[in-house]
Amino acid sequence: MASLLRTCTAASLLLATAAVSMANATATTIQLVGHAFAQNEDTLLYSERHQQTFNGEKLINHSVTYENTDGKTIAEKTASYPHQASVPQFEFNDLRSGARGGARYLSDNELELYSRKTGNDEIKSGTITVRNDTVVDSGFDRYVAANFSKLLAGDAVKIRFGLPGRQTDYKFVVTKPERIVFLGRQALRATIRPASMVLNWLVEPIQLTYDIESRRLLMYEGVSNLKADDGELQTVRIIYYPEQNPSLFSPGSPR
Repeated sequence: MASLLRTCTAASLLLATAAVSMANATATTIQLVGHAFAQNEDTLLYSERHQQTFNGEKLINHSVTYENTDGKTIAEKTASYPHQASVPQFEFNDLRSGARGGARYLSDNELELYSRKTGNDEIKSGTITVRNDTVVDSGFDRYVAANFSKLLAGDAVKIRFGLPGRQTDYKFVVTKPERIVFLGRQALRATIRPASMVLNWLVEPIQLTYDIESRRLLMYEGVSNLKADDGELQTVRIIYYPEQNPSLFSPGSPR
């Protein structure tokens, strides 16, 4: 009996080890870099260094290091995707001012949004209900990927955008996109803007340019989550050059 128990235990350990090995074998880590320029200028403001970990096609973790033009780290962001792909749990920290913002799950469909402007401020928070069309932070990229066929067909896509700085969510629409050539590639350019005319006066639209073949983001245009050195909001163009990120635009890379 003892021998049989040892045999079963050993077999269970082997199966568990094999399962872990199989899980690890499907994990893929991708690194990419984006460069943020001042709007309508070629002045480099900062760079983003991303690291994404996928399990098969599912994005599990995402970290970003923000560097100034001297290569010094000035901000960091970490994100995970425990539930809905378009609604990551994340935290952003500005190492210069102590500004902080993010989102964390209170339950499967309840999300807390929080932020503070400086390290001396108290954190303000609010709670939203996670719906099928909810989008938070970089989750917009996952949502666009899931709805890319609709965008290619020229359809508008509606979302609810959760804004940690306002501790609530608002209705936005991804307007009818246009096909363009960008960085020598066939691309799709779409604009995310508030559905409310009133909110249009308060929130700047975001413009996204995607490579059609790989369905990867080539450029983001809009307000940055990283403020300028003087603490003011800044509007940027963040470009992800294909030649600097070859793995993102090659066949077989997870999307």
